[in-house]
Amino acid sequence: MCGSPFPNHAHHLRHSEKSGMGQKVSDNWTVPLCWKCHASCHTRGREDEWWEALGIDPIEWAEGFYGKWRDR
Repeated sequence: MCGSPFPNHAHHLRHSEKSGMGQKVSDNWTVPLCWKCHASCHTRGREDEWWEALGIDPIEWAEGFYGKWRDR
């Protein structure tokens, strides 16, 4: 997302689907973020607002990544 040369972390889009308490959403709702962006996203509070401020639709992004993985 930011072009950082650092290794990426898998970030699960918490707002993409409902999940039980203490459970993560499915891996198809995962996007790569550098550690700085990942930490920033988690400290924001409302994740959807963090993405909106960046002008990125993370759901669309995750669908594209998952589609490439699934179709390989």
